[in-house]
Amino acid sequence: ASYLAVSLSAERIEIWTDVHGIFSANPHVVPSARLIEKIGYEEAREIAASGGKVLHPRCILPAEQNNIPIHIYNSQDIDAKGSILKKGYESVSPRVRAINVRHKITLVSMDSMNMWHQAGFMGKIFTVFEKLGLSIDIVVTSQTNVTVSLDTADNVINDQVLENLKNHLLIFCEVTIYKNCSAVTLVGYR
Repeated sequence: ASYLAVSLSAERIEIWTDVHGIFSANPHVVPSARLIEKIGYEEAREIAASGGKVLHPRCILPAEQNNIPIHIYNSQDIDAKGSILKKGYESVSPRVRAINVRHKITLVSMDSMNMWHQAGFMGKIFTVFEKLGLSIDIVVTSQTNVTVSLDTADNVINDQVLENLKNHLLIFCEVTIYKNCSAVTLVGYR
């Protein structure tokens, strides 16, 4: 829809769906979740990328690049307020706008003293993920540990894939794999 709107030089994009718009949390899980009526593109993209289901994160960028507002409305309640994504609706003060949870996340924890004060360690381990066709979601680092998350939405993850990954990484570090985790993401402006 966003690419079509850009090619048509649209002034706005309307998305009619089964919810009122973008919420501060999943309203099916958190009944007190608030509708976010106005939001900037970047925060909306982060909400979408971290588990929000109303928009796909890639549909926002073409609208943002061409300054086309996106309006989200509920087709079951046409008089209700929706959400508007637009330049100028960015947060200007520190606050958490949304909380998202994703399940079935796999964590890969890599420990090595060799990474401490050495150039190239991250490049070596990330090349392993690239060669195996695994898309990394979240990266957390310390002086001697790198932990990454793999989302089943982006990767085919089974015991054979994880064993293959572990064997390739053992050349560089100790590896511990944690299956079936959940990721909680706070989206906001700091």
